[in-house]
Amino acid sequence: MCTIVLYQNVSAEYPLIIASNRDERYARPSSPPSVLGERPRIIGGSDIKAGGTWMGVNQFGLWVGIANRAAAALPDPRRRSRGLLCIDLLRDKSSRHVLSKLSKINLDDYNPLILAVADRESGFAVSNGTDRDPRIIEPGFHVLTNAGFDQDGDPRREGVRKRLLAQTATGPMPTAQVLAGLMKDHGELGTEALCIHGDGGGTRSSTILALHENLADSRYYYADGPPCRTGYSDYSFLFSEGAAADPGVTNGWGTDILS
Repeated sequence: MCTIVLYQNVSAEYPLIIASNRDERYARPSSPPSVLGERPRIIGGSDIKAGGTWMGVNQFGLWVGIANRAAAALPDPRRRSRGLLCIDLLRDKSSRHVLSKLSKINLDDYNPLILAVADRESGFAVSNGTDRDPRIIEPGFHVLTNAGFDQDGDPRREGVRKRLLAQTATGPMPTAQVLAGLMKDHGELGTEALCIHGDGGGTRSSTILALHENLADSRYYYADGPPCRTGYSDYSFLFSEGAAADPGVTNGWGTDILS
């Protein structure tokens, strides 16, 4: 059960803001954000088994995220990795361009998925389920889970809304601290947990990403483990081409980076 919380064009300074938990089997290896490709420069975490990523952003400010769509059947190992599709799309320049080429992509080559593509101007979401019409990501607040994109009746989506409304009474935008707290939630308010601890799998990592108008000023925070017990480290240096730095754990987040 992956969760992606997305703010599109709510903040003038950060037009695209993402908070996400990746849920996966414990036995599937992965690595923290790094440079996954050049020309264009692509950064994101890496699925070591298949070589793709569950979420990434490129030098043009194009972001792509994928969630495994809930399905009754087990994944077909013969199908192409969904994470490789994520890398393919991150070679493009804009969400509008990806949308224009969507008809040339056979989503049936992949196991059940829900795909979101966005930049600092626009975005869309699409799945390879029964409803295959792309949904434009309008300005505002959105939630993508394994049940769908802004799916009515999705208990996880409703839980996210409830928690954020309780914590953002002073305005429409949450602070980075609020988003980090949201990702740590175990369902204390009687809602479905976002941070999961199962026997064979659970929340493997968490990301908070804020894309600035000037990409080099964007923020990229990543917890390499369940965020309830793993500190977020700062990988924002990856937005600067040629930069090299050791990610430092952020303590208390300091100032409100999303204001």
